[in-house]
Amino acid sequence: MQLTIQNDALVFSNGEDPWKLELSQLVVVGEYTTPEGPGADDHFLVLVEESGTCREVAFDLENLPTILVELSRYFDFKIQGRLANRTDFASVVLWPPQLVGTELFRFSTEVPQSLLGRLGRLLGIDRTRVELSLQVKRYISAHA
Repeated sequence: MQLTIQNDALVFSNGEDPWKLELSQLVVVGEYTTPEGPGADDHFLVLVEESGTCREVAFDLENLPTILVELSRYFDFKIQGRLANRTDFASVVLWPPQLVGTELFRFSTEVPQSLLGRLGRLLGIDRTRVELSLQVKRYISAHA
């Protein structure tokens, strides 16, 4: 996996689902964590487009510190992670300055409707719903 900045665009290549995001289309940068580690990725950088589409990459990507420095330079604002030691569902906006420190996502537990879902919940298997926070949604709407 590789994330690079080429010609004012973020380019992600992983062999399966590559994507490209023009920096001019980027409206929010954030991060989130889950309780899924250490056996699975549990810390992610999130790039939100004008359309509200979220692109994410694992925070442990080898060159991510360099990418954050380049994004900081491009936006003339220091972008740095804040959730490195979290082991639960948490999220935060890292850029733009107006939103820094606010929640990126809202996490909620889905209430199971099926018998199988209710049984899973009794066994401690919950499904977590993730959506952009109201503050982020309002910001995107105002800047679309």
